Amino acid sequence: MTNKHEKKHEGLDRYIIMALFIIIAAVAIIYNLAKIQLVDGQNYREEAIYRLSASGVIYPKRGDIFDRNGVPIAGSRMGYCAQYVDVKMPNDEKNRMLLELINILEQDGKVIKSRLNNYLAFNPVRFIIENPENFIKTIVITKEDAEFIITADQAFDYLRDKTFEIDSTYTDEEAFKIMQLRYEILVSQPQISNPLTVADDISVETMSVLEERSFELRGVTTFIKPYREYYENARIISHGKA
Repeated sequence: MTNKHEKKHEGLDRYIIMALFIIIAAVAIIYNLAKIQLVDGQNYREEAIYRLSASGVIYPKRGDIFDRNGVPIAGSRMGYCAQYVDVKMPNDEKNRMLLELINILEQDGKVIKSRLNNYLAFNPVRFIIENPENFIKTIVITKEDAEFIITADQAFDYLRDKTFEIDSTYTDEEAFKIMQLRYEILVSQPQISNPLTVADDISVETMSVLEERSFELRGVTTFIKPYREYYENARIISHGKA
């Protein structure tokens, strides 16, 4: 009787252990599903919408232009562009990502166009305009902060430390590059309906890099756009026929 009772008890223990493992596994699965749905779900939805919407822009090819003699003087070619839709993320993560985007584009010879350059210059740091009061109002977090920004260096430091929270590990040059793009994002407020074009006519290689690293470069997509192309010898040929 004792042996049977012990075996029965051991069997019951095994069932209890197995049941505990199943319960723990089920709780872990439910937790992860809940986290994806409730915590990370909104971010995933936003990123999916951004990528689908931004990638869905299609530009038609532009028609050719001929002179009166029927000689083609201009045509069109299709090129690639990079655009950005703002995605919510911590400042340190966004700054790191945007600098990586800038570095990729610079390797293709592209420079970020930013309206910050209309107000603030780098190396040496100086104001471009005589009265930067309105510019300062666009970068401060509180109205009171504007009273303490008088010099260009103070504006630079404020942009770096408070407006965009750029880490001190970045050089001043790197920080200014981040500022340029982030200021343009701040002013443009790029959303699905109005993405910010950060680079025109990028190479196929750059387009491939951006697409391959799309999960790192959140909010960055590429699209195809037609570009007008004028034929160099068209005018000579046209005059020759005339």
